[in-house]
Amino acid sequence: MPDPLIYQTERLVPAQTPWYQTQLIRDHLARYHFAANLVRGGLVVDAACGSGYGSALLAAKAKTVIGFDLDPAIIHYAQKQSPLLPNLTFKVADVTHLPLPPASVDLLVSLETIEHLHDQSAFIKSVRRCLKPRGLFILSTINPLVTGRSNPYHQHELTQTDLSQLLKTFSQVTFYGQKPFPKAYLNRILPLIHRIPAGRWHWLADTVLKLPFRGTGVTPLATYSSRLTPAFFLIVGRR
Repeated sequence: MPDPLIYQTERLVPAQTPWYQTQLIRDHLARYHFAANLVRGGLVVDAACGSGYGSALLAAKAKTVIGFDLDPAIIHYAQKQSPLLPNLTFKVADVTHLPLPPASVDLLVSLETIEHLHDQSAFIKSVRRCLKPRGLFILSTINPLVTGRSNPYHQHELTQTDLSQLLKTFSQVTFYGQKPFPKAYLNRILPLIHRIPAGRWHWLADTVLKLPFRGTGVTPLATYSSRLTPAFFLIVGRR
């Protein structure tokens, strides 16, 4: 499998995740469980499915699940991990040009994908084209107010305003948050973290200083006080 560091930091492969990153697994699983609770049978797509652990979770409730990813190596890995699920398939594809008929998908899930894409508008257009009328799109992405620093693997991190603008063609958009952080605390710790050069020590400092805020629950963003901001946005858009 290519570049182990990328797969530890940007590609979650549960079987290869070290013990000290178990919180990362909990966070990701909580987002997939949130999505799975909105499955009502039908065709579900996991766009940029990675190692496929989330696609398998969705397949427990959906009639059919297709996981797409641009990386042939990770698709091969996902296929080997889920040989006994007849309603789950994995395919290599560019998520900005999903190879699906128009208006064919009931629910499209894409978690921590959009920040990696150069053409984010093309991705949203591809999603809308594939969704059935009133179909649902579940998107999650990192909040740049919590990272406070550019990620070399991210093309563009999106604020709540950015996301609202990008999803304006959907008939209904609801924001949720995961892992609330006090803004005042972030203002104190981010300058300290940023003094450390990028690398493992930077990652360790970032992880330790954010440990006090380890909740994985997903709650409506409307319930957040003005003093809090989420580490992750989750958005449910209805076509």
